[in-house]
Amino acid sequence: MAEAEKTIQSQGSEIASLKKRLHDLKETKLLQVETDCKKEYKILMGEHNNLIIALHAEQAKTKQMEQDKLWEQNKTLEEMFPHEAMKFQEGAKKFQEDAKMFQELANETKKLQEDDKMILQQRNTISRLDALEHEKLILEERNKVLLEEKLDLQHSNLVLAQEKTVLEERNTHLGYQKILLEEDKRLRMLDQKLLENICLRLKKKLLGFFGRPMEDRATELAKMRRKMVAMETEMGLRR
Repeated sequence: MAEAEKTIQSQGSEIASLKKRLHDLKETKLLQVETDCKKEYKILMGEHNNLIIALHAEQAKTKQMEQDKLWEQNKTLEEMFPHEAMKFQEGAKKFQEDAKMFQELANETKKLQEDDKMILQQRNTISRLDALEHEKLILEERNKVLLEEKLDLQHSNLVLAQEKTVLEERNTHLGYQKILLEEDKRLRMLDQKLLENICLRLKKKLLGFFGRPMEDRATELAKMRRKMVAMETEMGLRR
C-alpha cells in the first residue's frame, strides 16, 4: 500500500508536470507535441485511476481482514472464558439498561425544564397582561376625566354662544337706536337751522331798512343766545 501511494504521488507530480508542459506547448503552438502530451496524459490518468481503484480495493480488503481477525479473537475469547464473557454480556446489558434509564431521566428533565420555561413565560405574560389592564384602567379614568372636561367645555361654549347671540341682538338693537338717534339729531339740526333762519329774518325785519347793518350769521346767533340766556337767568332770579 505504501508503494502504491508513493507511485500515485509520483504520478501526480508527473501529471502536474505534464499539465505545465501542455500549457507551455499551447502557447508555442506545437500541435504535434501537444497531441502526444495529451495521449501520454490520458494514459497516465488511466493508470492513475486504476491505481486509485486498486488502492481502495486493497484498503477495503485490509479492513475486512482486520474485522474478521477481531471477530475470530472475540470468538476465541468467548470460547476460552465463557464465564467472563457472560458476565461481560450481563454488564453490557445492565449498562444498556442504565443508559436507557439515564436517557429517560434526561428526557424527563428536559421536559420539566421546558415546562418550567413555559410556566415562566406564562407568568411573564400574565404580569404583562396585569400591567396592561392597570394601564387600561388608568386610561379609562383619564378618558372619563377628559370626557367630563369636554362636556364642561361644550356647556361653556353653549353658554358663550347664547351670550354671543344676546350681545349680537343687543348690538343690533343699539345699532337701530344709533340710527334713530342720528336721524333725530339730523332732524333737530334741521329744526335748529330753520329756527335760526327764522330768528335772523325776524331780527332783520325788526331792525328795518334804516337800522344798523347785521353782522355775520355766527356773530348774530351768538348775540341772540347771550340775550336768551340773560333773559332766562333774570326770569329765574325773579321766581
